This record gives sequence, C-alpha cells and structure tokens, in this order.
Amino acid sequence: MSTREGIELLFGPPPVLPDVTKQLKEYLLCPERLPIHNYEKAQQFWPRKPNLQSLFFSELLPPPTTLKVIRDPNTGEISDICEVANVGVTQQKVNRKRSDSESDSEHDEFVSSPFLGDLDCEDDFLTIPVGFAHGLEFAEDGCTPLVSTTKPSPKPAEPQEEKLPEVDLVGTKNVVNLMNLINQEHDVLGLWQEPVKKPEPQEKAPVIELKITSDVEEENVLPPDTNVGPVLSISKAVIKKAVEKTQWAEEIDISTPVTDFNKKVPSPAFTWPFELDTFQKQAVLKLEEHENVFVAAHTSAGKTAVAEYAIAISLRSKQRAIYTSPIKALSNQKFRDFKKVFEEEHKMGEVGLITGDLQLNPKADCLIMTTEILRSMLYKRSEVINDLAYVIFDEVHYINDRERGYVWEEVVILLPKTVSIVMLSATVPNTMEFANWVGCTTKRRVYVISTLKRPIPLQHHLYTGTGRATRNNCFLIRNGEGPFILQGYNAAIASREKKEKEPPQDIRGGRGGRGGMRGGRGGGGRGGRGGGSSGPLYMGPKQEKQLWEGLIEYLSVNDNLPVVAFTLSRNRCDTNAELLSGVDLTTKEEKHYIHMFFKKSISKLKPEDQKLPQIMKLQTILEKGIGVHHSGILPILKEIVELLFQESKVKLLFATETFAMGVNMPARTVVFDSVKKFDGTNTRALLPAEYIQMAGRAGRRGKDVIGKVIILCKSEVPEEYVLKSMMFDKPMKLESQFRMTYAMILKNLQHNMEADVTVENMITRSFKEFPEQAKHSMYRKELSMLKKLLEEEEIKRGGSKRPGEDKLEEFFDLAMGYIEKYNRYQALAMIQAKAVREMVIGRMVLITYKDHINKYGIVVGKANQESEKAVYKVLVLVNQDHPEKPVHKDLYYQMLCVMRPKQRFVWDGLGGHTILRLQPGHIMKLTPEIIKVDAEGIVRDCEKRELPRFKDDPVGPSCRSAIEQLAYYSETRIYGQWLDTKEGKNVDLVDLRNSLYAFERCLELCKPTEVLNCDQLFLDVFRRKDIEWQIKQIKHQLSAQSSSLFPDFQNKLMFLQELKYINADNVVEMKGNVATRMGSNELMITELVFRNILRDMQPAEIAALLSGLVFQAKTNQEPPEKLLCQGRKEIENVNDELIKVERECEIGTQDTTSEFDRLNFGLLEVVYEWASNKPFAEIMTLTDVQEGLIVRCIQQLSETLNYVKGAAAQLGDRMLEQKMDEVKELIKRDIVFAASLYTQ
Repeated sequence: MSTREGIELLFGPPPVLPDVTKQLKEYLLCPERLPIHNYEKAQQFWPRKPNLQSLFFSELLPPPTTLKVIRDPNTGEISDICEVANVGVTQQKVNRKRSDSESDSEHDEFVSSPFLGDLDCEDDFLTIPVGFAHGLEFAEDGCTPLVSTTKPSPKPAEPQEEKLPEVDLVGTKNVVNLMNLINQEHDVLGLWQEPVKKPEPQEKAPVIELKITSDVEEENVLPPDTNVGPVLSISKAVIKKAVEKTQWAEEIDISTPVTDFNKKVPSPAFTWPFELDTFQKQAVLKLEEHENVFVAAHTSAGKTAVAEYAIAISLRSKQRAIYTSPIKALSNQKFRDFKKVFEEEHKMGEVGLITGDLQLNPKADCLIMTTEILRSMLYKRSEVINDLAYVIFDEVHYINDRERGYVWEEVVILLPKTVSIVMLSATVPNTMEFANWVGCTTKRRVYVISTLKRPIPLQHHLYTGTGRATRNNCFLIRNGEGPFILQGYNAAIASREKKEKEPPQDIRGGRGGRGGMRGGRGGGGRGGRGGGSSGPLYMGPKQEKQLWEGLIEYLSVNDNLPVVAFTLSRNRCDTNAELLSGVDLTTKEEKHYIHMFFKKSISKLKPEDQKLPQIMKLQTILEKGIGVHHSGILPILKEIVELLFQESKVKLLFATETFAMGVNMPARTVVFDSVKKFDGTNTRALLPAEYIQMAGRAGRRGKDVIGKVIILCKSEVPEEYVLKSMMFDKPMKLESQFRMTYAMILKNLQHNMEADVTVENMITRSFKEFPEQAKHSMYRKELSMLKKLLEEEEIKRGGSKRPGEDKLEEFFDLAMGYIEKYNRYQALAMIQAKAVREMVIGRMVLITYKDHINKYGIVVGKANQESEKAVYKVLVLVNQDHPEKPVHKDLYYQMLCVMRPKQRFVWDGLGGHTILRLQPGHIMKLTPEIIKVDAEGIVRDCEKRELPRFKDDPVGPSCRSAIEQLAYYSETRIYGQWLDTKEGKNVDLVDLRNSLYAFERCLELCKPTEVLNCDQLFLDVFRRKDIEWQIKQIKHQLSAQSSSLFPDFQNKLMFLQELKYINADNVVEMKGNVATRMGSNELMITELVFRNILRDMQPAEIAALLSGLVFQAKTNQEPPEKLLCQGRKEIENVNDELIKVERECEIGTQDTTSEFDRLNFGLLEVVYEWASNKPFAEIMTLTDVQEGLIVRCIQQLSETLNYVKGAAAQLGDRMLEQKMDEVKELIKRDIVFAASLYTQ
C-alpha cells in the first residue's frame, strides 16, 4: 500500500478555507483586531477558582407555621388572628405522606430533624427512593440487585379530611392544585357566583391542575374549561379609575355612582322618563354649577341628554343657548328634535334654525346652526351673543377635518369668557389635552367626563358565505371588549379556502351591473364585469346578489334586522340596492305606511319632479324595506330614508360613512361591505376611528342586548393585523388643523384696536401652538434667572466699559450672525450631491468643535449623510490636558475660530488622539487630500482603548499610521488649499453664501485682535453678551413671532398688501372691507367684482361661471369648449394671477394646498341650462354627476350670489345688485330648493 505525505493543490487551497498565513500576520502585527470577549481563542485564560465556602450554605426550610386572620362574615372586619401549621411543608420537600395509622410520637421523632422531614423509615426506605413509585431489592450481600423483581411503593391511606394542594418540587411533574387554593379562602365579600362546596368522600370533584414549567405558552397556562370553576362577578365590584388633573382641566370619576343626585339637584331644569347614567348625572351637576364640560362618550351612550340639559338651564334663566353641528343636515335634524322637546312637549321656549340659505325664528332662545354661522356672528358682534349662556359643540372630533377643522378653534378663541361651553365628542385618547387648551383659552376650568364602555357591547364577525348554502358561515372574532379570537379568524380562513377550491358554477361570470340610482346620460352608474375568468378572488354581479341574499336570509332567521350596510362607494350602494330588487323585507302594513309617507313627503314637488328616475327607483325599493343613503341622493330623499329608518320601516340600508356622522339612528346589525376605502389619494384600510364610528351604530339601547358587526370577506379574508388595528388601536387624537386664512387676517385687522382679537393672539392661542405655550412658565423662570445673572455681571464690571469693549461687543454681534448663517449654510451645503461625493472616508478636513479650534482631521465614519442630521466621525489630535484649563461653551470656541480664522492647531506630541462625532456645521473646510486608512480598524482600536481595561494598550498599526500622517499634515499644511463644493443651483445656498460674504467683510473691518489683552477681555464680554443673547432668545420664544404659523402670516400680509387689500400699515382698505363680508371665496369674488367681469354678463352666464367656485366633485365629462369660453378664460386668468402672487410671496411652500386651487367648471353646462329654466330631468342627461351633488352645488351657488350682491351693494353698484337677484330667482326653484322635511 502506498502512502502520500500530503496533497499540494495547483492553485492553492479553495477560497472556502481560511488563509492561515494571513490570519497569523493579523494576529501578530495587528493586536487591535483581536476580539476582547472570545477569550477561549487567546493563548492563555484563567480558569474559575472553586469556592469551597459555598458548600456550607443551603436554603432554609419554609416556616412551619403561618398566621391566618379570622373575619366577621357580615362586616368583613378582622376579629382575631390564629397561628396554623403549614401542613404541606414537609410534603413539598419530599412529596411523601404518612398514613393515619402512624403514631404522633413516631412522627415527632423525624420532624425534629431539620433535614429529614416527614419520612417513612420502614424497611422499604432503603429500597424505594424518595419520590419513586418503584424500588429495587438486593441480594443478601446488599450489593447485587435482583433485576427481575421490583417493589411498588406503598399507598398511603386516604385522609379523612380535605387535602391541601401538593407541589412536587422533586419530581419532573410539578403540579399545583389552584382550585383547592381558591376554595381554601372564605368568600366574605360575596364576589363569587358559586358557593364553595365540600366534595363528598365517595365522589371526587374534578381538579383543574396547572403545570408549572420553565417555559410555557399562555394557552397552556389557562384551564381548558373555564366553566368548571366559579366565575367572578365583576359587575358587583367597584373599578376605581385614576383621575387626571391639569391646570385647566379635571377628569371626573364616573366609576363612583351619584347616590345623592336628587339631593344635590332638588329642582332640575329638565327631566327624562328614564334614570340618567352616572356620566350624565356628573355632567348635570357641573352644568348646574355653570362650568365648562367636555363629554367624550361612546356611540349611543346618551350625549344628547347633556346638550338638552344645558339648553334647559339657559331657557330657565331666560338666556340663550346655541347648538352647533358640523353639517347642515345634522342641524336640520336637531332642529326637529329640539323643537318637539322644548316647544311642543315641555313649552320651555322657542327653537330657531340658521343655515346659509334658511333662517327660521332667528331670535329664538335656542338656536341651531353650523359652526361657520356662529363664527360669522362672533366676528360681526351680533346681538345674539349678548345674552348667550351656553354653546354646545356637537361632534367635536370633527376638528380633525383638514378643510374645516380650524373653524372650531376660531370659535373657541373668539367666544366671550362668560359663555359656558359644552363639548360632545366620540371617545378620543387626548381629551385632557384638548380640554386643557380650551380651559387655558377661556380661562375657565373644563371638566372631562368619559364613558368607560359602550352601553351595548359589540360582537365582531367575519362572514365568508357566498349564498344560501353557506349563509351560516359567520365567525366570531371578538366578543365585547374581549381579546381577538384567533380560532374564529382561522375558521374563516379555512372556510374561504374551502370555497375557493370548489369549481366555479358559472365560468362566464355575471352580467354587467346595472346603472346606479340615477337617470341620465351614460345609462347609469358603473356596472360589474363578468367574474368567471377573473379567478376566485373576483365576484361578479350574480355572485354579489347571491351573497347578499344569503346574508339577508341569515340575518332575518336570526332576528338581526334592521341592518346598516356601510358601503364605501356611492356607486356600489346604488348597485347593491339594484341587485336586491327581488328581495322583499316588509309586511303589507309596512308597505302601505311607506307608500303613504313617501307620497306625502314629495307631494309639494312639481309633478315632473316626482317622476324623476331616482325618486321612482327609491320608492320601489323602500316599499320592500331597502334604502340607500349617500351624498348623491337628493336631500329630500335622504330625509325620507332617515325618517323611515327611525320608524324601523327600512330593514336594510346601504349607506356611506357619512351616515355614521349624524343623529342617533342605530341598527341591530352593521355590515361592512369592505374594510378598505379610497381617501382621495390611495386605497387604505379603515382607521380605528372610522371603523369604531361606523361599527358603533350597531346595537339599539333599550332594544338590543348586543350589537352585531359583520365584515364581509368577498375576495379574501382581511389580514389579522388589519383587523386588530381597527378594533384595538386607539382612535385618532384630536389634532389641530389651524391655519391662517385671508378672511381671518382681514377680519382681525378690522378689529386691530382690540388686543384680544389681534392676529398674533389668534395664532398663539390656537390648539396648534398650545404645547409651546405650555412652556412659557418655564421660559419666564429662566428669563428671571438670566436677568439676575446679567445684573451680577454688570456689578462685576463696575458700570464702566474698558478700552476695546465696544469693538469686542461689535465683534460678538457680527460673529453671532455669521455663525447662525454658517450653520444653516453648512447643513444645507453638506447634503448637496457634490459634497456627498467628496465627503468620503479618509478625507482630510478642517474642523472646529468645542475647544478643538481649527484642527485638521480625517473622516473615519459617516451616517445619515444625505440629511441635515448627518453625523461624521473624525479622527483628530489633542494636546496634553491641563487640569487648570477652563471649559467654555461651544459658542465661545466658534467665536475664537471666527476671530482668528487663519490660526491652526499645533500638536505638542505629548497628547493623544480622539474621534469626534461632528455635525455639518462643525466642518469648516474640505481639503483635496484623501488618506488611505483602515477606518473600521481605527474606530475599533479607539473604542477598545476607551475601556478602562485596555486604556494602557499600545496604539494599533492602522491608527498609528493615521496619526503620523495627520501630525505631518498639521505641521506642514498650515495654510492649505481647500476643495470647492459649491453648487449654484440651490437658491437658498446662494442667498446664504452672499450673506456670509457680507459678514466676512464686516468682520475684516472690525479687527478685534488689535484690542489690548484681547483674549481675557473678550471672555468677559462673551459672558455678558451671551446672557443678553439668551434673554433675547427667550423673549422671542415668548412672543408670537416664534410660532410656526408666523412666517405664513407675514407672507399672507405681503400678499394682501400686493393686491391692495391692506396698506403698508396693515390698515384694511376698501377691497379688504368688501372681502370680510363673505363666508368663502372672498378674494376671488372681490377681484371679479372690482374688475367688472360679471357686470355685462347675462344672469344664466353668471350662474354658470360662478358654479366653478363651489363645485368640488369629480366628473369625467368636460363642458363644451365654445360654451362661455370668454368668461371662463377671464375667471381662469384672475385665478392664475392670484396663484402667481402667492408663489412670489412664498405662500404654500410648506402646504401644497391653496385657496385658489379649487376652480372647477365641471357643472358649467348643467347650471347654465338650469338657470335657463330647463327641467331637472333634462339637465340630468348632460352629466354623470349624481343628483344630490348637483343640488348641493346649486345651493352653495345661491350663497355665493348673496356674497356678490353684498359686495355690489357696498360699492353702490345697483345694476350688479339687481342682476344677482335675477340670477337667484332663476336657480332657486323646484326640487333643488325643496323645503326640508325636518323644518316642516
């Protein structure tokens, strides 16, 4: 046999094998690369020394006895204390019991030994180990085991009394009998629903055992059957809630019932036929004290009762109450409700309604209006405000609306402090923060009252049924306030997957869906495509119909009607209602009632309007118990649906999410057609606030025990995290949408003589600025402290200036401005493309940071390089430290750098080196040199020697090489060449660079180094001027100029001055006075009036052109090009000019929206024909926009015509004023301006 001493590869070892030569060189030449924690790979390590003393200690035995209290069963008071033996102590040690036959003396002999415990020392003790069921027998020699024989452990006799739980700490199975531990205690408080019964000797009760292991899942910890043990009645236990309190807000604890309510309120202003909840009673108590109240309650909890009591108090005291709502429709509904309560039933006072186009009894004691109307009254100093006692803000969470939310803040700021405020809102997480702002603004404390839970609990389900055969495929995923039920979710997925595996019954799919509930060109709304070829994830109209029919049958059989089906698309609402035209959910009596009510409601319409396609279709499906509710429905039809739904005549209502924002109209069940919506930008899942608002409509108080929420799984089951986010995440916080509008600025400038209504005060008192305003007390304290320090510095100086102080003070001011500009410049310059490319590892740079003044350094690391928060790691040299060397602020060293820009750091060779973490402002210059360095090795070496254990280790080769090159460069390149990183494309950089050049020229002329004893004198000047600068900064923080909105305010002032709405002194001129009389589109209308663009037009043309200011919906059809092309061009030119001036004034640079981006002539032809006296049915054939949106546009156009008329009257233009009256007469007719059913 031949042997081979080795194998030599032609190209060396494979790359997967380590290079031993390279590893050895790194090990010997680069000790800084050695790992400091893997000691096993080092040459030597020290084994642990054994501690023999630890063998002399052992754990102590548990105490043999314990103390037990004896309570009075009736009062719960402690009457006595007794000492009882821990019978289970010895058993816990060895898990072995003696029989009852053993004598006490025998037992006592063993118990006296502390280590033996309760052992049975018979013959089997040496053959059966403790804790073992079997033992071994040995031969006579005592050493040879008898393998064939085993000896079982003797069984102890059954005890006469109930055993205590055993815990086996010796065996492998540790078992604790928790139920026996629970039953051991007496139920003195009566919290347990089942009494503890002593089990019969012959029948043992089942024992729930809990296995104690080191790592166990939660599911294994809970007992498998929770019905075995007793249940804690938490409804009888009082749950205490931590009460929060701030400077201007206080939370009321509603967990404690108000037992003496009738005593505290012996003569209530208003009573109800039912007993109030605790939160309602607490609110009434505060209203009786005329306090501000913020009620954040769940849907259907009864917030309206609080509003009713506030109105009743005002009427009782012969004062006025105003109820505001976010939308006009809600105002109409509340007018009907309050009129019935306070006028017809209780005869307490009159109720009025004020909207944009309607005023009913505007002098009434209780006025219902939108928030915009109240704001207008406050600006106009209306006499209605004089005797105002209460203002009720309903749906306060609407403050989050981006378009209109700021109006709420304006009203709160403008309200007189004598007016009490009642705020009603859905549950939000930051009620205390918002209440604290309201209290701070009104200088009155606000009491926050929140409900702890819904009055009707919700059950959330997933529905995977696709027809009658699978109609029962409804899976519970959350019950009430309980956790997410994963079993139900998995069952829904399994059901869906099973259905997808089945072969499709109709491969062709369904016929395209019919048009929506509207007549007109295009044959109706968007329809469905065939679904067969799209796979299992698509449902055509036929499959949709089968799904809804199965679901309705499931709900009907289980008595879960009426139901609101939230469908997040107007077209889909109409399509679903059309698909179910064959479903009938009403009785003959209900059909007759619906028919008569419908006919009576539309009886005042013209005969041709009564035959509109939308009206005819809706009447047909309503008589079958199916309704539709969305913004595309005619207003009168929406009111018919709402009133029939309140009477429980509508069994199935397809609605968009706007239905959830309104009066309390709950259903037994809520169905989500989808949990995804298009928000105007993209498709996303519903937010928790949106889901809760809609799901909260399930469950009718006083009628239903639970509210059922069903999520349809049409294409797929929603992902688990999406469902959990909607159900468990906190709703959206109340956030400020405050912004400066031109109307706000002009109206406040009109009243500029009154300090409370200046624009600056409006800004600083807004909710947006409240967090910063809350810091003002801290700023004032700091300001007081700085003023004292400044006085001390003045005393030290002696009151007279030394020679050269004036020049150094001038230098300080110049250097401060230069440093501020330079920091901004560098932060912007270092993120430019050229600087990012040049700022590489190894680049030699000049830095100034703290006492590292004008030092050269090597870049060895960088992070976030393309943002203004970039951080650079730079290796620099340091001189030997001197203990007496003083430490100053970073600003002081930066000023020394500015004072001596050509002075360089000289290394003494005695110090060391360090790595600095610098921001872009600390890097002064970039040199052309790039040093080849091992950056990672340098950083690792320096970080290792920062540890105390390795601080005396020698410098590694990589770091030593970099230090040598850095020292050489510092000695030889005192005035080196600099790398140019300038880029002229950025306008901000150019402006900052020009400012820096100006400062540099001034600094050269200042020449502070010529002052005698410059360094010491400048240190004194710096201390004093630095304090003065800090005082100036704090005063700036305390002023309105520090607000984030102040720059936008200044820019808009410039805009108004440019267009002659105000003069250079910010005094409102004629154009500004005209604009302040309007509620919307102030500047556009003012410009059209002042430029006489509308004066020579015909009435129909004016109506059509002004519709472009108010129409906001989308349409796929453009108006004819030749129709009013000249008028459109003139208006577009005015709009473009205003946008151009805005850009010149830098308005909208941070916010992409503009007040002039809304011009939309989508209904130009429709409005023109309507103003030309065409019937409504004919104009519907000209567009794809739904009827309800057209009516809304024309109604808003009527308000715009009022603004134009007012402007013409103010300017004395009688011709234009009369023309506006003609236009209003043309458009204000028929179904578009049909009276609301709530006001009849």
